[in-house]
Amino acid sequence: MLFRSTQRQNYQMALLSNAWSGTRRILDEYYGIMGLFHHAVISAEVRLAKPDPAIYRLMLDQLKVEPGQAIFVDDLQENIDAAEELGIHGVHFLNAQQAISDVHQLLN
Repeated sequence: MLFRSTQRQNYQMALLSNAWSGTRRILDEYYGIMGLFHHAVISAEVRLAKPDPAIYRLMLDQLKVEPGQAIFVDDLQENIDAAEELGIHGVHFLNAQQAISDVHQLLN
């Protein structure tokens, strides 16, 4: 996921997923969570996958933000490293409490 801020109170949340075709429909119809995201990039739809830098650039373009304005949260260090090479802030997801705390630290 990527977050960005133009002001402290103004954030966007996005989904960046290495997932199969049909994921968007499943997340929307079965789990009802697609409405949580301002943008979603799903690898099967764009024929790119993390850690390819092109998929992060695509997300940044959709969000209309610079890399330094984004926070990327992922459970794989390889994906975080790729994002950080582009200048995106990375958070390694180990558990929900830790990830939320790390994101809050970056936002402050």
